Amino acid sequence: ANNINVGTANASYTYPGDANHFGSDDNKDFAIGKAASVTTVTIAAGAPFTYTGSAIEQASVTVTGAGGLSLTPAPVYANNINVGTANASYTYPGDANHFGSDDNKDFAIGKAASATVVTVSDATYDGVSHGGTANVTGAGGLNEARTVMYAGVSPTVYALSATAPTAAGTYTASASYSGANHLDSNDSKEFTISKAVSATVVTVSDATYDGVSHGGTANVTGAGGLNEARTVMYAGVSPTVYTLSATAPTAAGTYTASASYSGANHLDSSDSKEFTISKAVSATVVTVSDATYDGVFHGGTANVTGAGGLNEARTVMYAGVSPTVYTLSATAPTAAGTYTASASYSGANHLDSSDSKEFTISKAVSTTVVTVSDATYDGVSHGGTANVTGAGGLNEARTVMYAGVSPTVYALSATAPTAAGTYTASASYSGANHLDSSDSKEFTIGKAASATVVTVSDATYDGVSHGGTANVTGAGGLNEARTVMYAGVSPTVYALS
Repeated sequence: ANNINVGTANASYTYPGDANHFGSDDNKDFAIGKAASVTTVTIAAGAPFTYTGSAIEQASVTVTGAGGLSLTPAPVYANNINVGTANASYTYPGDANHFGSDDNKDFAIGKAASATVVTVSDATYDGVSHGGTANVTGAGGLNEARTVMYAGVSPTVYALSATAPTAAGTYTASASYSGANHLDSNDSKEFTISKAVSATVVTVSDATYDGVSHGGTANVTGAGGLNEARTVMYAGVSPTVYTLSATAPTAAGTYTASASYSGANHLDSSDSKEFTISKAVSATVVTVSDATYDGVFHGGTANVTGAGGLNEARTVMYAGVSPTVYTLSATAPTAAGTYTASASYSGANHLDSSDSKEFTISKAVSTTVVTVSDATYDGVSHGGTANVTGAGGLNEARTVMYAGVSPTVYALSATAPTAAGTYTASASYSGANHLDSSDSKEFTIGKAASATVVTVSDATYDGVSHGGTANVTGAGGLNEARTVMYAGVSPTVYALS
């Protein structure tokens, strides 16, 4: 009895007897001790197991022992959630028939994958920082923001920083994760902050030359508060010649005023405006006075004035006014006549101007004097001389003209007379530079003495005519025969013959 379970068992027998024997019995107690039990913890295949954020229960337990003991209780876990060494154990306390037993096994929980994702978008420069976000996810409910780190991509220079960039350029936005229960992960995205549009505007106005430089201004504006003055560059527009310069022009002409902008955060921009510095008015004035001929040049002066300090002498050009003939010349005239004194101005910075004044060099007085003396006929011509004088060195002989004074007949001639008579000796002057003048003097060539001689001789009548000869002599070569006239001397009668 009681020979199964642990305890005191009894073995007995009662013999009932048989025909030959009395019955008999006996019993003995004996002890049944506890049998051993075996507890076994078994870890499932696949270790190390990956972290899930939940308890990892990958163990099983068996408890076996004599008498058909076979149990599969749940293991007891320790440290079986996070990455590291976990433990599965079981302690069998024993039962009435078995001693207790226990077992435990370690197993590894490995890190789970993590996924770090950076989200960033391209942008256009606006003076504000532009960056992105980063988030890491993973088993066990991992879902958290990560700090984004920014760096420039060559040629953009930007030292690694958690501050998002503002300036235009190309950057990387990077984030990483390193945790106890997850494998490290990271992500990097490239993004660009494009240059913003810039607007460069040149402001310039037309002007009139005044000797002062005339230019304009330029300003550039753009996103992010860009608002700054730009240097204006000036150049001539053909045919105006002006080498590119930052100095505004002064001279009259047509120019371009140009400015440009090139910056790190804005697209290049430029502007160019054409403007004109018009020529200023100029005033040319000729000053000249009338004069009287004196053999000296008579002319005038000319001066031009205008804005910007223009004040300069101009060359005066002279020309005759018909009927005065004087070819255009810069030499002032000397001769009497009517002239124009003209001057003009043509300059780079002023409008053309001119002036012309008419003036007269009047003829000077002239004095003509005839000198002549009376004479006695001697067979030679007798005349005089004439001379004219006047301003400018006029001193010249004049031709004397002779004419008879009635009853002397002598046709007007430049040949002085020879014959006795009364004459006029006249001379005149008419010149370009002097008033006309004349003079006339009367003179006489008196008759010279003559000697007439008759030569005759007495004769005796012979039936032939008898007479004589006569001859006259005198100054100027007078020597000629004369006709002899005969008459009777009373009482001889002979009619004059």
